[in-house]
Amino acid sequence: MGDQFHNPQRIPQGIMKSSQQRREGFWHLKNSPGARLGPPEVTPASLDGVPDVARSHFHFASMTSGPVQEVSCEKRSDGGWTVIQRRNGKGLDGKPVNFRRSWGDYQRGFGHVGHEHWLGLDYIHALTQQKGKTCQLRVDMINCKGKSGYAFYDAFKIGNESELYRISLGNYVGNVGDAFRGEGHAGSQDGHYFSTIDEDNDDCTVCINRSQAYRSCARDLYGSGWWFSNCGMADLNGDWHPKTQCEGWLSGVNWETWDRINSLIFSELKVKCTLL
Repeated sequence: MGDQFHNPQRIPQGIMKSSQQRREGFWHLKNSPGARLGPPEVTPASLDGVPDVARSHFHFASMTSGPVQEVSCEKRSDGGWTVIQRRNGKGLDGKPVNFRRSWGDYQRGFGHVGHEHWLGLDYIHALTQQKGKTCQLRVDMINCKGKSGYAFYDAFKIGNESELYRISLGNYVGNVGDAFRGEGHAGSQDGHYFSTIDEDNDDCTVCINRSQAYRSCARDLYGSGWWFSNCGMADLNGDWHPKTQCEGWLSGVNWETWDRINSLIFSELKVKCTLL
């Protein structure tokens, strides 16, 4: 599986159908013979005091016809979670994955699920819009000093392509601050559309940052895909920087309610969906 692990031919047929079919939900986790189920890995740290999180690779299978999509799963004390994003500077080739990507790349996904990756907006939409289920979001992160933190949202979903993958978040709990909703002049990203370097859907007609004017958070400022408002205080898809060089970057793996200056060295977005 290469750097860009999706392409239009591999997207399950259901995902290309109508938004009504997508809302009805057609995904389930399937432990298949092709899944790599070796000895469980352990996360880089006990991210919130919960020791040893077991990881396995499963297949993300369509309930309709079409190929399956492999995802990374975690079994925690509070249930099973599907990883939709990981940043740690380690792609399949051992090098950081390039997150300065087009709209199409962010739709389809890129990277390798066992390493640094973005699952893909179409897959995240399908996962979070399953009929009869509600989903939660957990964000695990490690900062420049090796300290672990987390943010938890008790509800999470994104819209489909016609809705520009608009994000909807529930109540926050955590120890790193609610960067999605921001502080002070920083606009909340909750309820905002997804933007990329070639698809500008943010709130900036003209925004000012460090005395510089710009029109696009994704294109002109951070070079990443995210749910930008007037940019806001969260962007976990910015440029990754190693621990020895993580200070003072404008584009970084940022959660600014926790650290406004330094880029994170690790982040994971993960989703858990349960019956209503």
